Amino acid sequence: MEADIAPGEDHSAHASHGGGHGGGGGHMMSMAFHGGTDETVLFEGWKIETEGHMIWSCFGVFCFGLLFELIKSFRGFVLRKENFRNRRSRPSRPDILVLQQQQQQQEEDGKVRVATLNSRLIDKIVNRSHITQTLLNVLQFLVGYSLMLIFMTYNVWLCLAVTLGVGCGYFLFGWPHEDSGPPVPDIANGDCCH
Repeated sequence: MEADIAPGEDHSAHASHGGGHGGGGGHMMSMAFHGGTDETVLFEGWKIETEGHMIWSCFGVFCFGLLFELIKSFRGFVLRKENFRNRRSRPSRPDILVLQQQQQQQEEDGKVRVATLNSRLIDKIVNRSHITQTLLNVLQFLVGYSLMLIFMTYNVWLCLAVTLGVGCGYFLFGWPHEDSGPPVPDIANGDCCH
């Protein structure tokens, strides 16, 4: 740390502001993998001080990894179910021709066409399926980034718990379903923290 200070600069006054560059109370976060039980995980209230705390924390982190994969799998299930429902309710070819004729008639009066397009857009955005997907996406995002921050403690035991939890979660929930077709790309490739 002292190598970062230019000659002639005095940073001793900054030591009273929470322990220098490390933040809270002089406890520096290790940027290398390490073992041990002296960790603060996500919140000040989640302090690991004993082996028992570490075991329970690893169990909780493992379950959090399972939850991450469960949410991801459930999002795919909901999307596949919605896609299947939409495929079944698509209009037949003659119905499409009728819709195209109606659109051509509406094009003569631009106000009707704009109102129709706006109502279709609102119907697509504000529907139960999209709201469910949005809430599940937010939850997946929060759980994923929390797992990333837990991994970034660089504690070997917590990193192992994250890895095993996500791995077992994928094994339990990520298997291909017979009626599902190919995985949903948006969800299947969204593993980078969310």
